[in-house]
Amino acid sequence: RGHNQLSNPVVGKMLIYFCDDTFRRSIEAALIESRERFFHLIQHLNVGIVLCDAGGQILLCNQTCLDIFKVSREEDLVGKSVFNPTVRLIYEDGKHMPLDEYPVAQAIRTKKVIRDHIVGVERNESGRFTWLQINAQPVLEADQTIKHIICSFIDITGQRALAQQFKQQELQKQKQLMQATIDGQERERSEISRELHDNISQHLTTTRIYLEVAKDKVEGPLLDMITQAHKGLMYISN
Repeated sequence: RGHNQLSNPVVGKMLIYFCDDTFRRSIEAALIESRERFFHLIQHLNVGIVLCDAGGQILLCNQTCLDIFKVSREEDLVGKSVFNPTVRLIYEDGKHMPLDEYPVAQAIRTKKVIRDHIVGVERNESGRFTWLQINAQPVLEADQTIKHIICSFIDITGQRALAQQFKQQELQKQKQLMQATIDGQERERSEISRELHDNISQHLTTTRIYLEVAKDKVEGPLLDMITQAHKGLMYISN
């Protein structure tokens, strides 16, 4: 640094002082290189990465994150809050997720890693949801205060759709098996009913004919017995 003291009658000199700044510059260069390595690393991951501050504001994100949320520019996310109330999050059962239950909020509150939370994120107020499996990792300072939150997630929308399709197919198969079982039982009952009806009707008719023939050839008490038997047989047939 230099100070022009030529006009000062007491000094009348140009004062220059300096210090060795190599260490500070090397530390800054190392930090810049580390940040660039980190940024280069996350850009080539097939996992969405979002780095937030302790208040949930997005500091950076990778290309996979932009692809998942169908965003063309990083500026559309960086500087925004993950607690944006206009973006709806839901649980797996479809119920609304309050802000304090967001994985990032839980990581900030507990200062612990939140793993494998399944969250539905509404797409552009269209009513369609992108399903994410999220991890939230707090980065702590030496005094245990939160410096950053690293949020990683994968898009499981396709997997979830396939699982739902498979579940529907399994339910359909079970319905078909149940219906086939019922149909088989009905066919079996029908065959048994038909067999009972046809055979017994034939036997009853044959027996009735024998009794009618016998009635014409007997008299007295025996005729009364045959008549009663014939009436009973007619009742059974009816």
